[in-house]
Amino acid sequence: MEEEGREIQSMWKIRQKDFALKEKLNKQKLLDKLIAKTEPLTELEIALKISS
Repeated sequence: MEEEGREIQSMWKIRQKDFALKEKLNKQKLLDKLIAKTEPLTELEIALKISS
């Protein structure tokens, strides 16, 4: 039972790291798209760019 608990805890930590890395990658992709835009940014896009 204790071993099972450690295994679940270990899997949860890996999953949390995975989520954090995916979120960081998504933000980077969004920032890259915003930087590459040639037309003026919308207010929302400017806010997203500033918060990244």
